[in-house]
Amino acid sequence: MNESNESDSMSTPKKNDFIDLVKTYEVIRESSKKILLTSAIFGVFGYIYSINQPVIYRAEAFVSPIESSDLSSMANITGQFSGLANLIGFSNQTVSSSQLNIAIMQSNSFLEKFITDSNLLQKIYPDLWNENENKWQNGNKPDLRTAAEILRSSLSIEMNIPLRIIAVEWTDPDIAAEIANDIVKFLNQHMREQKIDEANNSILFLQKELKKTSLVNNENMLFTLIEEQTKNVVLANAREEYAFKFIDPAYPPKEKIKPLNTQNAVLSALAGLILSIFLILYQAYTKNFRKQLF
Repeated sequence: MNESNESDSMSTPKKNDFIDLVKTYEVIRESSKKILLTSAIFGVFGYIYSINQPVIYRAEAFVSPIESSDLSSMANITGQFSGLANLIGFSNQTVSSSQLNIAIMQSNSFLEKFITDSNLLQKIYPDLWNENENKWQNGNKPDLRTAAEILRSSLSIEMNIPLRIIAVEWTDPDIAAEIANDIVKFLNQHMREQKIDEANNSILFLQKELKKTSLVNNENMLFTLIEEQTKNVVLANAREEYAFKFIDPAYPPKEKIKPLNTQNAVLSALAGLILSIFLILYQAYTKNFRKQLF
Protein backbone atom coordinates (compact mmCIF):
# COMPACT_ATOMS: atom_id res chain seq x y z
CA MET A 1 0.00 0.00 0.00
CA ASN A 2 2.79 2.33 0.90
CA GLU A 3 4.69 1.44 -2.27
CA SER A 4 1.74 2.36 -4.47
CA ASN A 5 1.37 5.70 -2.72
CA GLU A 6 5.04 6.42 -3.21
CA SER A 7 4.87 5.57 -6.92
CA ASP A 8 1.82 7.78 -7.37
CA SER A 9 3.52 10.66 -5.65
CA MET A 10 6.59 10.26 -7.89
CA SER A 11 4.62 10.09 -11.15
CA THR A 12 2.28 12.99 -10.33
CA PRO A 13 3.75 16.53 -10.38
CA LYS A 14 3.60 18.22 -7.04
CA LYS A 15 1.46 21.29 -6.59
CA ASN A 16 4.44 23.13 -5.11
CA ASP A 17 6.41 22.58 -8.32
CA PHE A 18 3.66 24.26 -10.33
CA ILE A 19 3.52 27.12 -7.83
CA ASP A 20 7.30 27.57 -8.10
CA LEU A 21 7.07 27.81 -11.88
CA VAL A 22 4.35 30.41 -11.59
CA LYS A 23 6.36 32.36 -9.07
CA THR A 24 9.41 32.19 -11.35
CA TYR A 25 7.39 33.54 -14.25
CA GLU A 26 5.99 36.32 -12.04
CA VAL A 27 9.48 37.31 -10.86
CA ILE A 28 10.74 37.47 -14.45
CA ARG A 29 7.65 39.40 -15.61
CA GLU A 30 7.92 41.93 -12.81
CA SER A 31 11.60 42.51 -13.63
CA SER A 32 11.15 42.46 -17.41
CA LYS A 33 12.14 46.12 -17.76
CA LYS A 34 15.39 45.55 -15.88
CA ILE A 35 16.11 42.46 -17.94
CA LEU A 36 15.48 44.20 -21.25
CA LEU A 37 17.52 47.24 -20.16
CA THR A 38 20.46 45.05 -19.12
CA SER A 39 20.26 43.11 -22.37
CA ALA A 40 20.21 46.35 -24.38
CA ILE A 41 23.21 47.72 -22.46
CA PHE A 42 25.18 44.53 -23.11
CA GLY A 43 24.25 44.72 -26.79
CA VAL A 44 25.40 48.34 -27.07
CA PHE A 45 28.69 47.61 -25.33
CA GLY A 46 29.19 44.55 -27.53
CA TYR A 47 28.64 46.64 -30.64
CA ILE A 48 30.99 49.40 -29.44
CA TYR A 49 33.67 46.82 -28.62
CA SER A 50 33.23 45.18 -32.02
CA ILE A 51 33.54 48.36 -34.08
CA ASN A 52 36.77 49.21 -32.26
CA GLN A 53 38.40 45.93 -33.25
CA PRO A 54 40.72 45.84 -36.28
CA VAL A 55 38.99 44.98 -39.54
CA ILE A 56 40.26 41.70 -41.01
CA TYR A 57 40.10 40.69 -44.68
CA ARG A 58 40.68 37.23 -46.13
CA ALA A 59 42.35 36.76 -49.51
CA GLU A 60 42.33 33.29 -51.10
CA ALA A 61 44.52 31.86 -53.85
CA PHE A 62 43.34 28.63 -55.50
CA VAL A 63 46.26 26.45 -56.54
CA SER A 64 46.78 22.95 -57.83
CA PRO A 65 49.63 20.83 -56.44
CA ILE A 66 52.20 19.64 -58.94
CA GLU A 67 53.43 16.17 -58.08
CA SER A 68 57.07 15.69 -59.06
CA SER A 69 57.14 13.62 -62.23
CA ASP A 70 60.64 12.40 -61.45
CA LEU A 71 59.43 10.43 -58.41
CA SER A 72 57.73 7.69 -60.42
CA SER A 73 60.58 7.36 -62.90
CA MET A 74 63.16 7.23 -60.11
CA ALA A 75 61.07 4.64 -58.29
CA ASN A 76 61.02 2.42 -61.39
CA ILE A 77 64.77 2.70 -61.81
CA THR A 78 65.62 2.00 -58.19
CA GLY A 79 63.15 -0.87 -58.26
CA GLN A 80 65.07 -2.52 -61.09
CA PHE A 81 68.39 -2.07 -59.33
CA SER A 82 67.14 -2.03 -55.74
CA GLY A 83 70.15 -3.68 -54.13
CA LEU A 84 72.76 -1.48 -55.72
CA ALA A 85 70.61 1.66 -55.50
CA ASN A 86 70.32 1.28 -51.75
CA LEU A 87 74.09 1.04 -51.47
CA ILE A 88 74.53 4.49 -53.01
CA GLY A 89 71.71 6.10 -51.05
CA PHE A 90 68.66 5.92 -53.33
CA SER A 91 65.33 4.54 -52.15
CA ASN A 92 62.03 3.80 -53.87
CA GLN A 93 60.04 5.13 -50.91
CA THR A 94 58.29 8.35 -51.89
CA VAL A 95 56.37 10.99 -49.98
CA SER A 96 53.63 13.16 -51.43
CA SER A 97 55.33 16.28 -52.73
CA SER A 98 52.16 18.29 -52.00
CA GLN A 99 52.28 17.40 -48.30
CA LEU A 100 55.98 18.18 -48.19
CA ASN A 101 55.47 21.56 -49.87
CA ILE A 102 52.73 22.52 -47.42
CA ALA A 103 54.93 21.53 -44.46
CA ILE A 104 57.79 23.65 -45.83
CA MET A 105 55.49 26.64 -46.42
CA GLN A 106 54.48 26.59 -42.74
CA SER A 107 58.01 26.09 -41.36
CA ASN A 108 59.85 28.81 -39.44
CA SER A 109 62.92 28.76 -41.68
CA PHE A 110 60.85 29.24 -44.85
CA LEU A 111 58.66 31.99 -43.39
CA GLU A 112 61.66 33.86 -42.02
CA LYS A 113 63.39 33.70 -45.40
CA PHE A 114 60.18 34.80 -47.14
CA ILE A 115 59.79 37.77 -44.78
CA THR A 116 63.41 38.82 -45.25
CA ASP A 117 63.55 38.47 -49.04
CA SER A 118 60.14 40.11 -49.53
CA ASN A 119 60.80 43.02 -47.13
CA LEU A 120 57.65 42.02 -45.30
CA LEU A 121 58.80 42.98 -41.82
CA GLN A 122 57.71 46.59 -42.30
CA LYS A 123 54.20 45.46 -43.29
CA ILE A 124 53.92 43.15 -40.29
CA TYR A 125 54.97 45.95 -37.92
CA PRO A 126 53.74 49.16 -39.62
CA ASP A 127 53.47 51.01 -36.31
CA LEU A 128 57.16 50.44 -35.56
CA TRP A 129 58.41 51.50 -39.01
CA ASN A 130 59.20 55.13 -39.72
CA GLU A 131 58.32 55.58 -43.38
CA ASN A 132 59.72 59.11 -43.64
CA GLU A 133 63.14 58.28 -42.19
CA ASN A 134 63.13 54.74 -43.62
CA LYS A 135 64.18 53.14 -40.34
CA TRP A 136 62.79 51.45 -37.26
CA GLN A 137 61.62 53.63 -34.41
CA ASN A 138 64.19 53.86 -31.62
CA GLY A 139 66.44 51.67 -33.76
CA ASN A 140 64.80 48.47 -32.46
CA LYS A 141 64.24 45.97 -35.26
CA PRO A 142 61.46 43.46 -34.46
CA ASP A 143 62.33 39.83 -33.87
CA LEU A 144 62.18 37.80 -37.08
CA ARG A 145 60.97 34.62 -35.34
CA THR A 146 58.05 36.47 -33.77
CA ALA A 147 57.18 37.96 -37.17
CA ALA A 148 57.18 34.45 -38.67
CA GLU A 149 54.75 33.28 -35.97
CA ILE A 150 52.44 36.23 -36.71
CA LEU A 151 52.51 35.41 -40.41
CA ARG A 152 51.84 31.71 -39.73
CA SER A 153 48.82 32.58 -37.59
CA SER A 154 47.45 34.64 -40.50
CA LEU A 155 48.14 31.89 -43.04
CA SER A 156 45.83 28.93 -43.58
CA ILE A 157 45.95 26.10 -46.10
CA GLU A 158 42.76 24.20 -46.87
CA MET A 159 42.93 20.77 -48.49
CA ASN A 160 40.07 21.27 -50.92
CA ILE A 161 40.75 18.20 -53.09
CA PRO A 162 41.99 18.37 -55.80
CA LEU A 163 42.80 22.04 -55.18
CA ARG A 164 44.50 23.80 -52.30
CA ILE A 165 43.35 27.13 -50.90
CA ILE A 166 46.15 29.37 -49.68
CA ALA A 167 44.40 32.00 -47.54
CA VAL A 168 45.83 35.02 -45.73
CA GLU A 169 43.91 37.13 -43.20
CA TRP A 170 45.17 40.69 -42.88
CA THR A 171 44.02 44.16 -41.90
CA ASP A 172 44.76 45.47 -45.42
CA PRO A 173 42.98 43.68 -48.31
CA ASP A 174 45.73 44.56 -50.81
CA ILE A 175 48.48 43.21 -48.55
CA ALA A 176 46.44 40.06 -47.87
CA ALA A 177 46.20 39.30 -51.61
CA GLU A 178 49.85 40.24 -52.16
CA ILE A 179 51.11 37.86 -49.45
CA ALA A 180 48.86 35.00 -50.62
CA ASN A 181 50.22 35.23 -54.17
CA ASP A 182 53.84 36.00 -53.25
CA ILE A 183 54.18 33.13 -50.79
CA VAL A 184 53.12 30.64 -53.49
CA LYS A 185 55.59 32.16 -55.97
CA PHE A 186 58.32 32.16 -53.35
CA LEU A 187 57.67 28.49 -52.53
CA ASN A 188 57.84 27.59 -56.23
CA GLN A 189 61.18 29.35 -56.53
CA HIS A 190 62.47 27.84 -53.29
CA MET A 191 61.55 24.27 -54.25
CA ARG A 192 62.88 24.70 -57.79
CA GLU A 193 66.27 25.95 -56.56
CA GLN A 194 66.39 23.20 -53.96
CA LYS A 195 65.66 20.53 -56.58
CA ILE A 196 68.35 21.90 -58.90
CA ASP A 197 70.95 21.85 -56.10
CA GLU A 198 69.97 18.32 -55.08
CA ALA A 199 70.09 17.08 -58.68
CA ASN A 200 73.49 18.67 -59.33
CA ASN A 201 74.90 17.17 -56.13
CA SER A 202 73.46 13.78 -57.11
CA ILE A 203 75.09 14.02 -60.55
CA LEU A 204 78.48 14.78 -59.00
CA PHE A 205 78.10 11.87 -56.62
CA LEU A 206 77.01 9.49 -59.39
CA GLN A 207 79.91 10.54 -61.58
CA LYS A 208 82.34 9.73 -58.77
CA GLU A 209 80.71 6.34 -58.28
CA LEU A 210 80.91 5.72 -62.02
CA LYS A 211 84.67 6.08 -61.93
CA LYS A 212 84.93 3.50 -59.13
CA THR A 213 82.97 0.69 -60.77
CA SER A 214 83.81 -1.54 -63.72
CA LEU A 215 80.70 -3.72 -63.68
CA VAL A 216 78.44 -3.29 -66.68
CA ASN A 217 75.20 -3.50 -64.68
CA ASN A 218 76.41 -0.88 -62.25
CA GLU A 219 77.52 1.41 -65.05
CA ASN A 220 74.15 1.09 -66.78
CA MET A 221 72.28 1.97 -63.61
CA LEU A 222 74.56 4.92 -62.85
CA PHE A 223 74.25 6.27 -66.40
CA THR A 224 70.46 5.98 -66.15
CA LEU A 225 70.41 7.76 -62.80
CA ILE A 226 72.64 10.54 -64.15
CA GLU A 227 70.31 10.92 -67.12
CA GLU A 228 67.28 11.20 -64.86
CA GLN A 229 68.95 13.77 -62.63
CA THR A 230 69.96 15.78 -65.68
CA LYS A 231 66.32 15.77 -66.80
CA ASN A 232 65.34 17.04 -63.36
CA VAL A 233 67.71 19.99 -63.70
CA VAL A 234 66.37 20.85 -67.14
CA LEU A 235 62.72 20.57 -66.05
CA ALA A 236 63.29 22.61 -62.91
CA ASN A 237 64.95 25.40 -64.88
CA ALA A 238 62.17 25.43 -67.43
CA ARG A 239 59.21 25.26 -65.04
CA GLU A 240 58.47 28.33 -62.88
CA GLU A 241 55.40 26.84 -61.16
CA TYR A 242 57.28 23.98 -59.57
CA ALA A 243 55.30 23.21 -56.40
CA PHE A 244 51.89 24.78 -57.00
CA LYS A 245 50.16 25.98 -60.14
CA PHE A 246 47.83 28.96 -59.91
CA ILE A 247 44.24 28.16 -60.83
CA ASP A 248 42.92 31.47 -59.57
CA PRO A 249 45.29 33.97 -57.90
CA ALA A 250 44.22 35.94 -54.86
CA TYR A 251 42.49 39.28 -55.39
CA PRO A 252 41.98 42.02 -52.78
CA PRO A 253 38.74 41.11 -50.98
CA LYS A 254 35.98 43.70 -50.83
CA GLU A 255 34.17 42.33 -47.79
CA LYS A 256 35.64 41.93 -44.33
CA ILE A 257 35.35 38.64 -42.45
CA LYS A 258 35.54 40.15 -38.97
CA PRO A 259 34.52 41.72 -36.77
CA LEU A 260 30.84 40.96 -37.39
CA ASN A 261 29.34 43.95 -35.60
CA THR A 262 25.67 42.94 -35.75
CA GLN A 263 26.37 39.35 -34.74
CA ASN A 264 28.55 40.45 -31.83
CA ALA A 265 25.87 42.88 -30.65
CA VAL A 266 23.18 40.18 -30.75
CA LEU A 267 25.37 37.67 -28.89
CA SER A 268 26.25 40.27 -26.27
CA ALA A 269 22.58 41.16 -25.82
CA LEU A 270 21.73 37.47 -25.46
CA ALA A 271 24.47 37.07 -22.85
CA GLY A 272 23.10 40.09 -20.96
CA LEU A 273 19.59 38.60 -21.12
CA ILE A 274 20.68 35.27 -19.66
CA LEU A 275 22.87 36.87 -17.00
CA SER A 276 20.18 39.31 -15.87
CA ILE A 277 17.55 36.54 -15.58
CA PHE A 278 19.95 34.42 -13.56
CA LEU A 279 20.78 37.27 -11.16
CA ILE A 280 17.13 38.24 -10.64
CA LEU A 281 16.10 34.65 -9.94
CA TYR A 282 19.08 34.24 -7.61
CA GLN A 283 18.10 37.38 -5.67
CA ALA A 284 14.49 36.21 -5.44
CA TYR A 285 15.58 32.78 -4.22
CA THR A 286 17.90 34.12 -1.52
CA LYS A 287 15.26 36.62 -0.38
CA ASN A 288 12.64 33.88 -0.08
CA PHE A 289 15.13 31.61 1.68
CA ARG A 290 15.88 34.27 4.27
CA LYS A 291 12.16 34.74 4.95
CA GLN A 292 11.75 31.03 5.61
CA LEU A 293 14.84 30.95 7.77
CA PHE A 294 13.97 33.91 9.96
